[in-house]
Amino acid sequence: MTKKLITGFALLVMLLSLTAMGFAQASAESSVRGNLAGTVTDPSNAVIQGAQVTISGPIGDKTATTDAEGRFLFQVLIPGNYSVKITKDGFKTSEIKSAQVVTGRTSTITAKLELGTSSTVVEVTAAAVGVDTTSTATSSNLTDNFYQAVPVGRGVTGLFYAAPGVTSGGGTGTANPSISGGTGLENNYIADGVSITDGAFGGIGVYSRLYGSLSTGINLSFVKEVQVKTGGFEAQYGKSTGGIVQIVTKTGSNAFHGSVGGFFAPQGMEATRTFTDDFGLGGLQQRFNLQGKILHQSNYDVDIQAGGYVPGMKDHLFFFGAFNPQWNTDHAQFAQFRAAGDLIAGAPSQPNLGKVDVGVRVYSYSGKLTYRLNDNHQFEASIFGDPTYGDNNPNLTYQTASPTTFDKLQFGTRNFVVRYNGTFSPTWLFNASWSWGHNNLSDTPADLGPSNFSILDQVQRNTCGAPLFSSLCPNNQSFVARGTFQRQGIGYHENTSGDNYGLSFDTQKVFNFLGQHTFGVGYRYDINHYDGSKAYTGSAIPFTAAEITTLEATPGPFGGTVLPPMDPSFVPQLVANGTTASFYLRSAGFMCGVTELTLPGQSNCADGNTGVVLLQVRGEFGDLGFKTRSGYNTLFAQDAWSPSKYVTINAGLRWEQQKLDGNIAHYTLVDNWSPRFGVSVDPWGNRKTKVYANFGRYTEALPLDMGIRSLSSELDFGSAGVYWVPPNDGAGHVLENADGTFDFANSPGGFNPTNNLIQAFSGISAQAGTAFGPGTKSEYLDEYVVGFEHEFGNSGVIFTARYTDRRLRRIIEDNAALSPEAYQNGLNQIYFISNVSKNQDLFHNPTQIDYVLDPLGVNHPTACDPSGTNQSIIDAQATDSNGNVVTLANGNNAFCIPNAFDANNNQLTATAGSDGIPDGFVDPIRKYQSMEFEVNKSMSRGWLMRANYRIAKLQGNYEGSFRNDNGQSDPNISSLFDFTRGDFNLLGQQFVAGVLNTDVRHLANGYVSYTFSNHAKGLTMGTSVHFQTGIPINNLYAHPAYQNGGEIPFCADNTANCVSARGSLGRTKNWGSVDYHVDYPIRITEGTRLRLGADLFNLANSKTQLRVDQLAQRSFGVPNADFGKPTGIGPSAVAGNTNPGYQRPFYARFSVKFEF
Repeated sequence: MTKKLITGFALLVMLLSLTAMGFAQASAESSVRGNLAGTVTDPSNAVIQGAQVTISGPIGDKTATTDAEGRFLFQVLIPGNYSVKITKDGFKTSEIKSAQVVTGRTSTITAKLELGTSSTVVEVTAAAVGVDTTSTATSSNLTDNFYQAVPVGRGVTGLFYAAPGVTSGGGTGTANPSISGGTGLENNYIADGVSITDGAFGGIGVYSRLYGSLSTGINLSFVKEVQVKTGGFEAQYGKSTGGIVQIVTKTGSNAFHGSVGGFFAPQGMEATRTFTDDFGLGGLQQRFNLQGKILHQSNYDVDIQAGGYVPGMKDHLFFFGAFNPQWNTDHAQFAQFRAAGDLIAGAPSQPNLGKVDVGVRVYSYSGKLTYRLNDNHQFEASIFGDPTYGDNNPNLTYQTASPTTFDKLQFGTRNFVVRYNGTFSPTWLFNASWSWGHNNLSDTPADLGPSNFSILDQVQRNTCGAPLFSSLCPNNQSFVARGTFQRQGIGYHENTSGDNYGLSFDTQKVFNFLGQHTFGVGYRYDINHYDGSKAYTGSAIPFTAAEITTLEATPGPFGGTVLPPMDPSFVPQLVANGTTASFYLRSAGFMCGVTELTLPGQSNCADGNTGVVLLQVRGEFGDLGFKTRSGYNTLFAQDAWSPSKYVTINAGLRWEQQKLDGNIAHYTLVDNWSPRFGVSVDPWGNRKTKVYANFGRYTEALPLDMGIRSLSSELDFGSAGVYWVPPNDGAGHVLENADGTFDFANSPGGFNPTNNLIQAFSGISAQAGTAFGPGTKSEYLDEYVVGFEHEFGNSGVIFTARYTDRRLRRIIEDNAALSPEAYQNGLNQIYFISNVSKNQDLFHNPTQIDYVLDPLGVNHPTACDPSGTNQSIIDAQATDSNGNVVTLANGNNAFCIPNAFDANNNQLTATAGSDGIPDGFVDPIRKYQSMEFEVNKSMSRGWLMRANYRIAKLQGNYEGSFRNDNGQSDPNISSLFDFTRGDFNLLGQQFVAGVLNTDVRHLANGYVSYTFSNHAKGLTMGTSVHFQTGIPINNLYAHPAYQNGGEIPFCADNTANCVSARGSLGRTKNWGSVDYHVDYPIRITEGTRLRLGADLFNLANSKTQLRVDQLAQRSFGVPNADFGKPTGIGPSAVAGNTNPGYQRPFYARFSVKFEF
């Protein structure tokens, strides 16, 4: 976008904002506020002009007069309950005791005045929130009246699931749900106008690529209301291809109020859980790779809050403050690996670690000051945070037998906002705000020693050919050792600090031209910093230039080679930094007599021991520090035109521009225009019914994980073929400490490339110098909504039905134009970040020639021969995920890539630049279609109800910012498009569309609550019901290049010969729960009471299996003996992404609260 065009648009916005007349129905700032509108009529239903309407709310009174249409409107109100008094000469005064105002909506009331004198007061019951006939947005407003009356968790995120279209995000944890088909990392979370969305990944609060959701940024004790927007976003809203969650904290008022209470959920009030480690216990089908158990969890918190006005400043200065310390604990048991005495001949074994309590301490706080200068000018400042401290814990995994895997976490958020709301006339509103959101994560390993490399032991696996032949395995301990487990070390971890600063202005006016127009414009600028460092336990392994030259010229130890030679542009970085490393420990017969372990019941050496080797897992040799930044500009304009009381047309346009900066590269995403258009028809003009349709285009805001990994200096080895000799005593044995860890420090000659590197450099990943492909623009989707809404009489019961269709139209992903088999044989990945599609042409594509390999290796086609001094890759073969050489149907089992390198080993192909040939990708697809039905009633006449049902389908070949198959939290830089399909189809059906991982076909929620007004006055009883169908089960193989599990979908018969492999193994079980809430206030004095409460969850004590192990392989060449069995250890009170294998059984929480 040119500077002239930007300037012109900005001037147009300013001109319109200063010349238009009136008030718009919503704005970016008023999104934390609500409106109250209504119509006043006489007994004949004729409108009454000039009636005086006075409302009284938390911070005072406001007065308005009805217009010629009998309408009134109060703007930018603090959410809550308001009393309304309407007077007019010749009519009795009408008084509504409680009209509810909610966030981001216009609540409506209708008042019919009776003939008489104004001194006579008639009390009327308000019709709750009503139908907002001017809006085409799709949202759920969940107030404190709701969540205090029904059974919900103490965390604010549990409320999200009460909205239709919201379901589990899977690996993103319960705090980050899937909304309207998006992944859990595509939502936009806002609290009091502060963005509490993690800047690097897109989760709420603090999110980690290792631990998932750690901190929500806000606690339910402070929350007045949560609005979950699932579709129909107005132009003021964006930065989301999922949902938008707006949270409003509590505010002080003209009445002093507060409470001191405690909530108690002890482990003794939870029924016995079902564990994956106990599946098939004692039989042939029991789990082999044990995961450990969270036996129970306990939660305790103290809730202290107070609000009111500052003495001497009633009606002007108000305060609210709260403090909510929490103690959350997982009472866990490590995976019960067999003790040394259980093993044959008492072979060396790491001990069982037994049980452990893993806890966190959360010190949540909130404070707010509201200054009301007068009816027209209001200032507010709000601060809240949740610093959290973790005890020494096992890196949130229980598949370990060594304390060297422990670490200590400290994390949390701190958020601050100041805002101004001004009403310059009854028809002109101006808002401004400044906000700051901070989050941090500190991860400190318990063992920082140079030998504490991460080692995942994959040697002691089932030796009977599992998973396909587990029935052939004799059921005795001599054939079962341990399964895969973490032998030592944490490996990769991060320390991060994020800061998001936001500045926004908006103004709204209304004018009459062929009807009433409500027009608003606004601008917002966000600066997001995300800095930190990556680290690995264990010291960096040094390389010298001489070692690299020697290893390129001569075979490595034990027959290893370095082929092809390393690209010379990578050598200086490797020499300067060395390489970090995490390892898989693998069985290797060629290491017999060199590095052996004694493992009972299995052997690959003549002496009865097992030869082992270390496979390096993507060691990094670039700069591990990162400083990233994003600048985000937003302009919007929107108009709501009501040519009559029957029709409202909403039209808006949103412009967004984002600049991303990393350590070495930057890019600006420009010309991102998002139109919004909606029509709402009120057939009878009585604000009881609407039929509506809406179109919206929603643009993604790129998280800064891309800046960390792709715009900074990330250079790493792929795990294909990077093998090392384990530390050894020189007499054929691994140097093993008494606790089973490896002694790298005393390996003869040291642990270094000369002594220990067998084969390396078969594939290196590096970012292209320009990072982004030319012309790359932001990711976006298009949404279509058609709906119907009706209120039955004045009951406040509202029925809603709507159809939603969302389709991704453009994505951003990193990609490299080479096949997995080319990477396996030495071609390096050079990445671009781009709008991947089947027509993309950003690379010089490798020329790959397939043929039948002659055993003598002399029959390659002459076209394979290099030109001049160039070098070709010749007689290469493709290896599938099982380690087998692939032969095509025509007999071809080898290939060459001519002229892959020049004489100096510089790569000549799969490099940046158009060659007129598409790069070999497919079009990304994600399509979400749903039909939703709702019946809602807000609290009035002593009862409330929320019920919804959704039938939906989510399908495609691209899940989004989070991958549930391989668990990858790398938004827009996942491994999905890192390779083209290739000739040998090593990627199975990765690019074939089908049902996506979070597809839930049927979903239903129901909440009902009633408060007694007689007899046991104040007694509240509420219940909730939840039901949903299962999610797809896939047959997932390991990646043939990266070697990690969960990447490649194959059909049920382990081929690619089906329509779609996604969900080829069926679905998990349907499940549901019924919960119950009760609380009763015991009056102490006129203004004080003691409230006793209890919440009972999962009354039926259902323990349905929720997840199935979908990994056919745990990693490359390692079959998974537990394929198809239950998996997952949660739920957890500490970790956000445990993905429980079974439904949590019955549990209870009790509360005692003194209120004043």
